[in-house]
Amino acid sequence: MLTELMTWIRQIIYVFVFLVLILQILPSGNYQKYVRFFAGLIFAAILLGPLISLICGKDVRDLIPDGPEEADVRIEETVDFDWLEKQRGDYYEENAKRVMEDIVE
Repeated sequence: MLTELMTWIRQIIYVFVFLVLILQILPSGNYQKYVRFFAGLIFAAILLGPLISLICGKDVRDLIPDGPEEADVRIEETVDFDWLEKQRGDYYEENAKRVMEDIVE
């Protein structure tokens, strides 16, 4: 528990320093307000990370897919590709019949 707390505090410090450096490097202008907005979102997400993990019962990083491979697996589990393929085939078959009937008439 103590190591997790120290890791969380370190993350907050690192992100804060990084965001301050980015804001100092940026010239003052229109972009600075957008960078501040997104920096605030990132900072808020890091601050709320432990709260989200308590509510969800998982680590926040587990809720985000690691890469396209994991996301593809999730999509394949939720979408019935056989049904979609059958629907597409039926659609083309019906259109082909209509075109043939129009040609014959």
